[in-house]
Amino acid sequence: MPETVYPQLNTLVSVQSAKLLTAQQLDQLLLQPSPTDLGLRLEQIGFFSQSRLPAASQPAGQCLAQALDQEWSGWLHWLQTITATADPRLLRLLTWPERTYDLRVLLKSHILQKDLHQLYSPLSLLPEEILLTAGTAATPPAGLGPECPDAPELCRWQAACQTALADFKRHHSFSRVQLILNCLQDQEMNQLAGQLEDTRIQTYTRTWLDLEWLAVLLQLRQEKGDSHRDWLQIRRSPVAGLRADISRLFQLDRKAQDQYLARTAYARLWQRAVGGAALQPVAFEIGRRQQLQQLRDAARWEPFGLFPLLALLGAKQQEINLLRQINAGLSAGLSPGALRSRLFPEDNPDGGQTWASKVVPHA
Repeated sequence: MPETVYPQLNTLVSVQSAKLLTAQQLDQLLLQPSPTDLGLRLEQIGFFSQSRLPAASQPAGQCLAQALDQEWSGWLHWLQTITATADPRLLRLLTWPERTYDLRVLLKSHILQKDLHQLYSPLSLLPEEILLTAGTAATPPAGLGPECPDAPELCRWQAACQTALADFKRHHSFSRVQLILNCLQDQEMNQLAGQLEDTRIQTYTRTWLDLEWLAVLLQLRQEKGDSHRDWLQIRRSPVAGLRADISRLFQLDRKAQDQYLARTAYARLWQRAVGGAALQPVAFEIGRRQQLQQLRDAARWEPFGLFPLLALLGAKQQEINLLRQINAGLSAGLSPGALRSRLFPEDNPDGGQTWASKVVPHA
C-alpha cells in the first residue's frame, strides 16, 4: 500500500467509527416494542448512513430487514472504494462468511431440486461460474474442472461443492455439508489473512475461525452429544488443508475435548458454555462477541495499517447482525424484556457491554 494512503485511511476510519452505536443508543433500541418502532428509532439516531427504510409496502419487519441488508452492502461498497487504493483482499476476507452462506443455499437448492435464489445474500457474492444447475452437479461447469490453472480459487470452491454433494448422497446430512463448507471457509480466510502480512489481521481472523468451529462443536453436542465419529468420516473426504489443531479437536471424545480446550485461550468461554447442568449457547455467543471485541479494541492503538479498517467493519457487521436478531425477535412477537433476556442474560454481568464498546481506532 502506498504510504500516502495511510493518512487518508486514518482519518476515514476515525470518522466512520463515530457512527457505531453507543451503549445508551443500544439500550433505547432494546426498549422498542415493534419492528416499526425499532426502524423509526434507528432513523432518528441517524443509523442508516448507507441506506434508508423502504416504503411500507410490506410488513415492517421485512422492510427493516431489507434496510439492514442494504446498510451492510453500503458499508462493503465504502470499503471497496477505500481498498481500491489499499488492498482488495481485505474485502474478500470480510465477505467470506456471506459467501459460505451463499454456497450453503446453492447446495441446498441443488439437493432439494428447488429454486432458492430469494435466499441468497443481497450482496450476490458468488461468481456466475460457480453456480450449479440443478441436476448437473456430477459434471463441473465448463472451465472449472481440475485442469483449470487460470482459476484456482474457483477450482477449490467447485471441489468443495462436489465433495459436499457426494457426501450428502451417502449420508443425507445437511450438518455434514455445513462442516465441509466450513473447511473451505477456514482454508480461504486463513490464506487471505496470511497474504495480507499483518499479524493483527492474522490473529483476529484465526480467532474468528476458531470461534466458528467451537460454535459448530457446541451445536453438534446439542444434536448428538459427540462429534468425533462423524468427523473421522468427513476428514477422509477430498477437503484438504484443514488445520491440524481443529482436525484433532473434532477427533476427540467429549471429555478429551473439554480437557484440550481448558489449555487454550478459549478455556473460560468454553467452560461458560458447557460447564453447567445444561449447555448454554447464549452464553457462548455473548462470550464470543466479547473475545472478538477485545481484539478489535487493540485497533485504537494502531495508527497505521489495515487492521483498524478490519476492526471497524467487523464491529459494524456485528452491530447489524444484532439488529437483525432484535428485528427477528420483535417480528416473532417477543416482548422487549424477553428479547433482552435472550440476548443479554442477567446472569452474565458483562454481557450488556458486548455491543456497547465503541471501536475508535485512532483516538
